[in-house]
Amino acid sequence: MDEATEAIRAQLRAARQRAGLTQDQLAARMGCTQSAVSDLEGGRTRPLYQTVARNAAALGGEVTLALPGADPLARARADIERSLTEGDPSRAFRAVLRMLCDLDRRDRIDASRALRLEPATTGSPRWDALLAAAVEHATARIGVGPPSWTAAPSKFLDRWWFPVEDMIGRLPTRLAAYLLANAPGEFAARGVFVDRASLRTW
Repeated sequence: MDEATEAIRAQLRAARQRAGLTQDQLAARMGCTQSAVSDLEGGRTRPLYQTVARNAAALGGEVTLALPGADPLARARADIERSLTEGDPSRAFRAVLRMLCDLDRRDRIDASRALRLEPATTGSPRWDALLAAAVEHATARIGVGPPSWTAAPSKFLDRWWFPVEDMIGRLPTRLAAYLLANAPGEFAARGVFVDRASLRTW
């Protein structure tokens, strides 16, 4: 499945979940079967324009889709999900850095618009929190307020997490102490501890 199709699929699923609907309930509103909704969200059928329009109508409004080529946040989310599926957390972290680099090249208004819409989940609460922290970090850098979705409780972890541990294995005590002292506030507040210097690569 291509990247744009994957982004649409994930965003349709996220829109249904935000509306608090099951696949059965959405199918009843759309006048189709639950398996048709499942196939659409699961990537077994391609999202045609008419289907997306029916989906939006069933949800009671519009579904704004952010395609990865134009949207650095949607692209980062899709890249993280794919990297985690393939067991490559280092590549997932590079996707976050690539997003930050892309945002840094945009003007303030364009960067702020690119971050307005909440992305679908990466499939990992930890990486969802990291992505929200990166967005808040980016907005602070460009001088705009963070989008409201970054303040959702689901974007904060109950237990501390050191992403580097996923990449190198056991975390030395000295490195953990360094990360605790040097993580940017937007990350530390969410229980995500990354090296401030590693974010400067963008």
